[in-house]
Amino acid sequence: MTAAGGSRFQSQRQSGPRALVLALACGCALSGVTDARAATRELVVDAPSPFKALLEKNLDLERAARLAEADSLDDTEWARLVAAAPAQGRALAQTEGYFRAEVTVAADPADAHRILIKLVPGEPATVGRFTLEFDGELARQAEAGDARALAFEDRLRTEWALQKGQVFRNGNWDSAKAETLSALRNEGYAAAIWTATAAQVDPATNQARLFLVADTGPRFLAGDLAVEGLERQPERNVRLLAGFGPGTPLTQQRLIDYQDRLIKTGLFTQVAVIYDPDPAQATHATVTVRLHEQSLQQATVGLGYNSLTGPRITLEHTDRKIFGLPATLNNKIQWGRDIQQWDVSLATHPAESFHSWIVGGSVGSIKTTNDLVRAASVRFGRTQDSNPLTRTTFVQLERSIQCTPKDPVLGPLPIDDLGSGDSYDCADARALSLNQANVWRNVDNVVLPTKGWTLSGQVGVGVAGGPPSLYNPDAKYGPYTRLYGRLTDYWPLPNSFYLQGRVELGQILVGDKVAMPDAEQWRAGGEDSVRGYGWRSLGPLDRNGNVIGGNSLITSSIEVAHPFTERLPSVWWAAFYDAGSAASRFSDLKIDRGYGVGLRWRSPVGPLKIDLSHGQGEHHLVRLDLSVGVVF
Repeated sequence: MTAAGGSRFQSQRQSGPRALVLALACGCALSGVTDARAATRELVVDAPSPFKALLEKNLDLERAARLAEADSLDDTEWARLVAAAPAQGRALAQTEGYFRAEVTVAADPADAHRILIKLVPGEPATVGRFTLEFDGELARQAEAGDARALAFEDRLRTEWALQKGQVFRNGNWDSAKAETLSALRNEGYAAAIWTATAAQVDPATNQARLFLVADTGPRFLAGDLAVEGLERQPERNVRLLAGFGPGTPLTQQRLIDYQDRLIKTGLFTQVAVIYDPDPAQATHATVTVRLHEQSLQQATVGLGYNSLTGPRITLEHTDRKIFGLPATLNNKIQWGRDIQQWDVSLATHPAESFHSWIVGGSVGSIKTTNDLVRAASVRFGRTQDSNPLTRTTFVQLERSIQCTPKDPVLGPLPIDDLGSGDSYDCADARALSLNQANVWRNVDNVVLPTKGWTLSGQVGVGVAGGPPSLYNPDAKYGPYTRLYGRLTDYWPLPNSFYLQGRVELGQILVGDKVAMPDAEQWRAGGEDSVRGYGWRSLGPLDRNGNVIGGNSLITSSIEVAHPFTERLPSVWWAAFYDAGSAASRFSDLKIDRGYGVGLRWRSPVGPLKIDLSHGQGEHHLVRLDLSVGVVF
């Protein structure tokens, strides 16, 4: 039998007179060994978690007990390992921050060949006095009274991972030192090193005294900018996107932002922004930009299926230097069961102040629930991408014709019949607006975020309306204001759990008789909205009971996820709960709720999501939702 909570290892070995050596080494008596060839070595570890696993994995005695009979140690060597086990066990406990651990090794009174190892950890050592000093340029600037240097030193001491009162562990000690060096290098002190580090544990107080000195070296400043790999695109725009000139501190964030701006242009497949951390060049370090260009012309054909909109084919063409000018033209045609749409956009390559001029338009039709919408729009504006904020200002002109059946049983009519007969009500709406759309990002990874937040905000003002019709004989034109916001938060939790929350709000301030284009209004339901309900199926009803767009919107979501196994860290399971709806006004909102489970594959291009969901008002219907990417 083995001791409670222990583990057992065996090794067969002939044992004769040398068994006395073992008895002397472990301070115990051996008896009852009548057949040397039948003697069995056993090792039992009795210790709380995580010490039990630590001893079983690292004790020399444990490894010896696992040896095959042909390779097993003789009695003298075995006795040496038994005698060394207490000191080795205490040293292992110290790596976990326990410097008062008691380790005993003894033979089982019932069987001298069974060795019992017991570890009592005691109280862990905690951090007492902590001293972090600096040499190099940072220290000289701080001594001269430089406010930035003083604040940075104070931040490094405040953010030091092993503060007073925390448990002192070797692993935490090493990671804290690495984090501080990383913070220094991120601020431009690329040659920073530790010149002295010491951690002493006082046995009397069971506290660790920490002392560290970091030589920051010089702070690296930008010198010349060298661009490599360009063949077709102009070098001037690449230089302008840097956003800094000679003498600027080369912080890690500044270089990452520059690299991100180059990637977002869509002109390059590979981007690297680097410099040589040679202290001799610190005052004028050459920044090297290595690029690999995209092809000027690119055409793609895609076949796909969406659980909400059915099968589709997508044709897309991109010209990254239209007519030899620094501008990109993109055409995209999507043809599916419920959506037929053409989008075109022309954008100048971002340059000074990271601005781009944009002009674009779209035309298409959308079938949802019991309605059919034909819409067209054109827009002109300017965008600026300066991490972490993307700003777009544009003027937009749009028109939509929405038809719904007078009898909902009829369903949406074919496009060719739109507006014909007396079976359908059609509303014609137009709008001219000035809009500001901003996206703020503060996440650890834009493509696969697990920590941080994103916020999307939009404000639009304009004039909307449409001609009177049988459906809306009192229709008129009038001013309106459109407000929208979407906040998404990401929280990493202990034990590799991840939490994600979202809240979305929208409101249009407009007169009762002013008709709004469908694209300006909101409907809820489907992926990235309220799962468990059909796409665009939640909204106010017209006089015939058909779902139409609303002037008020609220949706929310909470989702928890966890990797299936440690071997598949990119494949997660998820459970979620969504709520929300759209209505003509906030006072009319009735919250619909959906919940379900899903599968996540964190691919290099973004998360692939497969969800099974149920809406509380959907009469036991289970829906399958598919989506790729992150919505901002």
